[in-house]
Amino acid sequence: MDSNQLSMCLTELLQPDTSRVKAAEATLKPYLKDPRCLGGLLEQIQANPNPGVRQIAAVVLRKRIPSYWSKLDPNSQATVQQALLSILQAEAERPVRKAVVTVTCAVAKPCFARPDTHWTVLLEFVNACCAAPHDEAREMGFMLLEYLSETIGRHLEEIAPSLVPLLGAGLADSNPSVQAAALRAGGMLMGSLASSELVLPFQDLVPSMLGVLRQRCESGDEDVVSQVLDALEELAQAPIPVLNKHVPALVGFLLEIIKADGLEAAIRDQVLATAVHKSKPCVISGNPRRRGKNEHPDSECHE
Repeated sequence: MDSNQLSMCLTELLQPDTSRVKAAEATLKPYLKDPRCLGGLLEQIQANPNPGVRQIAAVVLRKRIPSYWSKLDPNSQATVQQALLSILQAEAERPVRKAVVTVTCAVAKPCFARPDTHWTVLLEFVNACCAAPHDEAREMGFMLLEYLSETIGRHLEEIAPSLVPLLGAGLADSNPSVQAAALRAGGMLMGSLASSELVLPFQDLVPSMLGVLRQRCESGDEDVVSQVLDALEELAQAPIPVLNKHVPALVGFLLEIIKADGLEAAIRDQVLATAVHKSKPCVISGNPRRRGKNEHPDSECHE
């Protein structure tokens, strides 16, 4: 399949006609069985004039990375890595940038799984983006951290403390979109480190996170609110007492949210779940307490 044919197929995937989408998927299926499809899809992201095609090409590429990355030789892998960072620097459309961020983080996952293939340039790129003068670049840097959170939790725990001041600056940023991206990144990173003492330095970010979370609630950004509440609920159940220092502020904030008008039922349920977990009698810093006679052993939490 040449570049023009691939572009036409990807364009068909964007059509509202289900039959046309299915026909395009059938045409693409054999093409996508060959690892060389990675190069073709990457070319579409780099050069196609249609932002929708660039975005859908990134979505398709991300899904192929887990199967085909190991089949590329080191030179080809390095070429893809450099191309992705160049695209992120040049892409003007936010939805396309976000899609390419997910591709980049999909590539990072197998790279950081092995000490000999660490993509250190990506970490330098993230740091540079988060400190960049342009709002879009800073937002993208924190977006990268958000999607890298699982990889950091599994393979790069040692860099976690160095991310705290970076996130603190993002939460204090003057741009609301950057603040929201830093909030999501902080929540996801804390969730990925919830079982490790390396999460403890993040506890000083909690007041700033609650402040930004309150702003996102007021602006109706329920996707961000839901995502961060998920992370807080996980941290409330974690064995490391990362939230204990801020229980009064956290509970007060949760009560504010519960009382807020126009709150979606799903968000209210998340708030209640987090409040319940933080209000349970717990083991504090590993010092056990005696359970009541009717209390199930599994009801203990370790904070």
